[in-house]
Amino acid sequence: MALLERECEQIVIGLQAAGISPVVLKGMAYHRELYRQMFPKSSGDIDLLIPIEEFRQVHNYLLQNGFRQYFHADDTHGTRARQAGKHPLEYGVSECHYVRNDDCFDVHVDIHGEISVCNEFEGLPLRQWFPAQHLPWQTNTQTVHTDRFSFRRLCPEMHFLHLVLHMAHHRFSGMKWFLELCRFLEIFGADLDWTMYDRLELNRNYRRLMGILLRLVADVTGEERPGADKWRLFWTHTSEKEFRFFQSCLETENLSQLQQYKTFVLLGADWRQQSSMLSFLLFDGQAVVRFRDNAAYQLMAPLIQPFYLMGRAGWAAARKMKS
Repeated sequence: MALLERECEQIVIGLQAAGISPVVLKGMAYHRELYRQMFPKSSGDIDLLIPIEEFRQVHNYLLQNGFRQYFHADDTHGTRARQAGKHPLEYGVSECHYVRNDDCFDVHVDIHGEISVCNEFEGLPLRQWFPAQHLPWQTNTQTVHTDRFSFRRLCPEMHFLHLVLHMAHHRFSGMKWFLELCRFLEIFGADLDWTMYDRLELNRNYRRLMGILLRLVADVTGEERPGADKWRLFWTHTSEKEFRFFQSCLETENLSQLQQYKTFVLLGADWRQQSSMLSFLLFDGQAVVRFRDNAAYQLMAPLIQPFYLMGRAGWAAARKMKS
């Protein structure tokens, strides 16, 4: 973490010298408070929120300092941009990934033009259910001063909201992000301004998601955890069966594709939203990609897609029964 912190410091100072004031996101933003009395967090990325109009300048700065841009295997937007012969920034991509291979370790930097719940599929209803672009991320920040430099990060209330969205982005899979959420509430939960979420006028999807996650924290750590008892303020439109499914996702390190799609469906606040998601997954050409790598991007034939998904569901059910 010390090496990564120094890298973050150098990047932020360099960007500030160029007139850019990035917002440090995720674990790097709060790691000093969250992990000062524990083993360092095994973080591998530096995440920066950048105004979209400054993307090109940040992109050039990183390339000049030894970084190269890369695409995740499931980065459909970036892959399609490259196939179209366009730079991802010109293709409307809101997140770009960079890496520099040093002697000791690889430094990964993700720059974000916006915060969103999921960028994997075009047209995915999640982006309508959890609209994030209109939320005041850039204006609800605080400046942190260290011995060597100062940087901006989201205020605790917005950071908590970002953690909530990140859990949905990862389909509740595994304990990594959930434990960070628990640790954050332990340190900051008692001081969070919970009325801020009323002032932000968050829709029912946001409030339902917050209620689910806070109840998960209460179930695992007890309601004496600061903030965990607030789940009742947000609990709505969630059956006990749905809640137990989300709970089971936390205990699974790598969700199957079927489990991921079921998570997408159950994030809907009512049967209408859940039906629209199911329809998207069954029939929309963006929902299932047969091949995802840095060299190819191919959609599944629409007529095959529903049978493919039902076949995978049957195969997964058969494997579960056999085990």
